[in-house]
Parts: sequence; structure tokens; C-alpha cells
Amino acid sequence: MKKSFLLLFFTIAYFWTVQASTVKISGSAPQYAGLILEFQRICNPITLNNQTLGSCHVGVDGRFNIEFELDSVSRISIPLGANNGFFFAEPGKSYLLRLPPLRKKTLQERRSPFFRPTTLLLEIQNPEARPLNDQIAHLDSIFYSSLQKNLRAIFMQHSRIQAEKIKQMLDQSGRDCTLPFFVNYRQYRKNYIECMLQAQNNEKNVQMFLSQQPVLVNNQAYTEVFRLLSKDFLKGLPSNPNDKSIEQLIGEGSFKELQNSLMNRFHFSPDVSGLFILQNLYDGYYTKDYSRNGILSVIKEMTTEASSPLLRTLAKDTNDAMTWLAAGSPVPAFSLTDQNGQRQSIEAFNGKYIYLNFIATDDYSCREHFKALSELAAKYASDLTIVSISVDDDFSKASAFFKQKGYQWTLLDGSNNPDILKAFRINAIPHYLLINRDGKILNSEALSPYEDFAANMSSILRQEHFNQLKEKN
Repeated sequence: MKKSFLLLFFTIAYFWTVQASTVKISGSAPQYAGLILEFQRICNPITLNNQTLGSCHVGVDGRFNIEFELDSVSRISIPLGANNGFFFAEPGKSYLLRLPPLRKKTLQERRSPFFRPTTLLLEIQNPEARPLNDQIAHLDSIFYSSLQKNLRAIFMQHSRIQAEKIKQMLDQSGRDCTLPFFVNYRQYRKNYIECMLQAQNNEKNVQMFLSQQPVLVNNQAYTEVFRLLSKDFLKGLPSNPNDKSIEQLIGEGSFKELQNSLMNRFHFSPDVSGLFILQNLYDGYYTKDYSRNGILSVIKEMTTEASSPLLRTLAKDTNDAMTWLAAGSPVPAFSLTDQNGQRQSIEAFNGKYIYLNFIATDDYSCREHFKALSELAAKYASDLTIVSISVDDDFSKASAFFKQKGYQWTLLDGSNNPDILKAFRINAIPHYLLINRDGKILNSEALSPYEDFAANMSSILRQEHFNQLKEKN
């Protein structure tokens, strides 16, 4: 065991000293002619946010090529309609890719919050660039198939014999490969099997496989072990009568105290303790397990006080993800064409409350809401502006529908505009937001017209009027 950890340490040390180098990617995919390919990698294992490394246009002849800088071996993904292609890229190498047949998302897939693209390992056509991808593909085929076949024996029956058989097979896969990324990848696949075997002893697994190991945010095998072991970790800790509880430390908003508690209790390295804090507070923010103000205070402190630039960057990214579209935050900027052919931005509507919604005129649920929206527009005309962003495929048809029905509120063209859907985190339609008179978000998941929005709006206006009278007096 000692020998394997020494090997892991030295290979990781090498991994982190790799300098950024140019990666070159090219290929020919006539079906994709005219489309834009975007090359991404996950930059934050907490939020799973993607970093766009570069994008390129596929020519009319189907050819594409791109170059970008890469600082470490990374899993690169490319959204391809209803598919999501990926491969592992090494700094300094060139890749000739073959893309799968293009399958565009259906209308139902585009609008479904539950749709997930099919993940496909992309074929690399130049042999000299294939070894790492071939080795990882072979290793993962053993890992996933063996785990699936023996899950009950390992997880439920705690069969050491079955676990060791799988780990031995993993050891034989790519055994001659000394690339640090692959060595770590294989080790963490074995660690995952061990964690499943000893699932009842999570704290021991954490100390064995993570507590003193470097953080490898670009290594998928590492991040899968991390997510397995970090889930609800803080929530499951028993209270120590001599110390403040985890809940109390979070409520007080002290990152340093919380970190010291974990480091003293589990011998965490500063980076690993920071990563565990980020994951658990990010999850707890949405499950409301802890004080939201305390969570934000802890993470804000991490942006300046965490032990490494990596953790400080992850903390800032996580904080931004949690506070994006939060009450009081500015509305993401946009400039869209309305049904009269005029460009409109959100600032054009300041001065009134804005009931911003994402709709499609060919969607039954949306059509059912339009009548109520029309009534709201008339009832609150002096205080509320209704703005609908259409995600119809054909905006001209949506405009014609509005004109035919006599709807008077603003309709904006959001068709074929995935960026605005990402900016507002729209996963399903209809979706409603309420914005105050100064252009700040009041509620990013506002009530729909049929969820008593009118009563909520009346209450807001009454409180506003009361505050104005109070100020005068």
C-alpha cells in the first residue's frame, strides 16, 4: 500500500508541473456544415460548470479545425445536438476527430427539463494520438461492466473476493502506461470499488483515499470518488460535545473555524477540507440544511482565505453559481427583437415591475396562460410590464399568433438562442421571473398566472405603498 501511494504522489507531482501547450483538433463532418462546434471541459467539480476552451465554424465542405491552450490532460466534451461527444486531450498533441452522424434535438427534447444528450466517445483517426483514449476506454469498460455485474456482491454482501478480482483486472488494463493522468485514473477506479465495498465506513474511506491526496479537478475518476464520499458528509457527522457543531460553525459564517474543525478531526489537507466544505455547502444551500446567509459568508471568505489559488477560484465560481439569479441580483443582459422589429433590452422596461416569462406559442400550457397574462396586463397596467420571450422555432409565426389573438404585451424573439436560455437557467416552459422597478430580480421562479400571482403582486404593491407613506411621515 505504501509503495502505491508513493507512486501516486510522484505521478501527481509530475501532473501538476505540466506546462500549458497547444492542442490542435481537426476533422471533416459534412453533416455539420454551417454549425459551430464548442469545445468544453468541466472546470468546477462542485457545480459541474463547463469552461469553453474554444469554438470553431464547420465550413461548407464539412472541414473544421481549432487550436487552444491546455494546461493538463482533460476530458474534452463537444455538444453535438442530441449527442455529447467527448475524448481525452493531452497538451501539445494533435487530434483528427470523426464525429458521429448528426442527430438534432427534437422539439420535445429541446423543451424537456429531463432530456440528457447521449454521451459518445469520439473516434480519433490519427493512431499516434489514440493510446490514452484507448486505454481509458478499455479500463472503463472493465470498470463499469464488472461493477454492474457484481454490485450486489460488493455493495450489499461486502464480498472482498469479488472486489479484489475487479481490482486485479483493472491493474492489468494499461499496465505498461506510465502517463501520470492514467496512473491516477486507474488508481481512483480501484479506490471507487473499495469505497463501495466499505460503504458502511465512509469516514475511513475518506481518510484512506482523499484526506491527504492532491485535488485533481480534471480527472474524472478522482471526482467520482470525491462526489461519492463527500455527499452529505457534514450532515452525517456526530456532534462533539466539546466543540461547536457543524451547523453552528456554518451559521456563524466562519470558514477558518469550519476548516480547522475538519482538519483536526479527519487530518484533511487544507485543499481537501476546502473542497469538502464547498461541496457540502453548495448542496446544503439548495436543500436548506443550513443557514443560507451562513453558507454564503463561509464561501465568500473562502474566495480570499482558502489555501490555494485553485480553491479560491473554485470558491468564487461556486459563489457566483449560487447567487446567480438570486433575489436582489441584476437581470442577465439581453438584446432581442420584438414583434415590431425593434431591439429591446431589459433596461427599456425599468420603472415598472417586470413579469418576464419564457413561452412557446405552440405549447398547450403556455397558451392556457396567455388569457390570464392578458388580464394581468390590464389589471396592473400602471405598475407591471409583461414581457414574453418566445422560444418558438419560427418567431414570425409566434408574432402572427400574438397579433391574431390581440395580445398587447411585448413579445421578444428568443428562437434559436441557447445563450439566453443558459443565462436564465431555463429547463422547461413556461417559466416566470419577477423583476423590481430597478431591474433587480425579486424572484427567479415566480408564481405563474394560475398560482395566485395576482394576490402576490397586490401584496407587493401594498407594501411598496406603505413604505412610501412611512418615508413621507
